[in-house]
Amino acid sequence: MISIATPLTGAGMRLEWEELVELVPMLDAVEVFNARVLTPEINNKAKAFADEFGLANAAGSDAHSLGEIGAATLTLPAFETADEFREALKSAEIHGHLSSPYVRLISRHANMAKKRQKALHPNERI
Repeated sequence: MISIATPLTGAGMRLEWEELVELVPMLDAVEVFNARVLTPEINNKAKAFADEFGLANAAGSDAHSLGEIGAATLTLPAFETADEFREALKSAEIHGHLSSPYVRLISRHANMAKKRQKALHPNERI
């Protein structure tokens, strides 16, 4: 099972549409709903891409804090094998909501706290 997450967000390793097209033969699915994107348009672009190339739809909470866990889920038929999973994913139902933009403050605070701990205790594993 090969899926690509948040392919058109502009965050991190952003891929252009044309670059994604080159990957299509290797892909089973595309994340078409990511709860942490800033605008629904980003998810809509990913959905349009998946639909255009007949790829299954995936979803992710992209949780960086406890309150974000479960912000996006998939409901799909039972399966037992990898091939059955691929087939079930094609009929999966996506459930979820976009996280508040303020969740990024939680992530920023956690990163700063971790750096501070490393600076104070450089020999400890954090």
